[in-house]
Amino acid sequence: MEKVKLRRSKRIRDKNQKRKKKLAKEEKLKKENEKQQEKPNKKTEKKEKNQIEKENQIEKENQIEKENQIEKENQIENQNQNRIENQNQNQIENQIEKENQNQNQNQNQNQIEKENQIENQNQIENQNQNQNQNQIEKNQNQIEKEKEKEKEKEKEKEKEKEKEKEKEKEKEKEKEKEKEDKKIIRIVSFNVNGLRAALKKPNFLESIKKLDADIICFQETKVSEESLRLEGYQSYWNFSKKKGYSGTAIFSRINPVKATKNIGKKEHDQEGRVLTLEFPKFYLINSYVPNSGRKLERLKYRTKKWDPEMQKYLKNLNKKKPIIWTGDLNVAINDTDVYNPKGLKKTAGFTPEERKSFRKFLEEGFIDSFCHLNENCKNVYSYWNYRFDMRQKNKGWRLDYFVVAKKIINNSAVISSKILQDVYGSDHCPVSLDLDTSKI
Repeated sequence: MEKVKLRRSKRIRDKNQKRKKKLAKEEKLKKENEKQQEKPNKKTEKKEKNQIEKENQIEKENQIEKENQIEKENQIENQNQNRIENQNQNQIENQIEKENQNQNQNQNQNQIEKENQIENQNQIENQNQNQNQNQIEKNQNQIEKEKEKEKEKEKEKEKEKEKEKEKEKEKEKEKEKEKEDKKIIRIVSFNVNGLRAALKKPNFLESIKKLDADIICFQETKVSEESLRLEGYQSYWNFSKKKGYSGTAIFSRINPVKATKNIGKKEHDQEGRVLTLEFPKFYLINSYVPNSGRKLERLKYRTKKWDPEMQKYLKNLNKKKPIIWTGDLNVAINDTDVYNPKGLKKTAGFTPEERKSFRKFLEEGFIDSFCHLNENCKNVYSYWNYRFDMRQKNKGWRLDYFVVAKKIINNSAVISSKILQDVYGSDHCPVSLDLDTSKI
């Protein structure tokens, strides 16, 4: 409103200034005209002066009258303007008041709508809560029913499992009875020259399974932990303290009475070379006999220490039950057990000292089962050097044995003793013994 008043007062001032300028111009023109009309006649001058004075007086009066008139007009205009401004102000105030009223009405309406909306929402929420609560209760009931069903199913499964366990136990009992009642068993001995390496070779495990052995004796396993499981067999291990060296293992379908590692002599028990299983009627000894070395550096240890202690251990066991000694015995007793007897006399495994030591043991009541049962046992080998295709040329050694007590042979308990040359996977091949335990 103040801005409007300022604008109007400015307009009035501008009009007054224009009028004053106009009057000043008119006076100027008159003075110029008067100067031109001046005459030398003094009388006329006086008249003219008087006339001019009158005119000036009249003019002044007119001017004053005009100014008064202008002032009145300005006053009237200001009054009108003030009236208009007051009217406008009133209108604006009325408009503002109306707007405020409308706004208040709208706010009240909005507030009412909000309250109604909140109430509706609350009602909906309450309905939803009730529905949800009902649904939750239904779901809980459903869950409880499902849980009960699951419990019933679990109970049924447990019952089925118990039945299966009972069946398995019955089967195990039957198997145990079969094993106990089984009279003929097969024992296989195999120097694998590193079990991990053998397992990587194709068909190695399949060829082992095809042997259908009740007991499998491994030599030179070269492992430090149990690295093989065969389904249906219990495993027994003897590891060398030196990693990746020597070691023996036995896998048996028949539960032994007892399993024993080594021979009880610290000097000979560091390399995992002997593993013994005691069965009701006999002892099975799996051994990997020390090699005398390329330069025969262990020949004295082998013949003067190992052989006497090992033979003593075997004889003591044989006093209790007849023994079956198997494994890689690292000796070829006969000239026909090597491909070149003349050229190998100073080679480990065929020295006179080693052969004499082994022969002496056999003479004290123990039998080389393969040669005993096979008249043609000449040039049948169980070991071939990897080099120079020795196996294809059949240039080998017979180093793997089943040595049994005379009592077992005399009772005709040994059915067969074989060298299984068609089984590969090592520089040795397996040897087998079929035994009728009822005759021991």
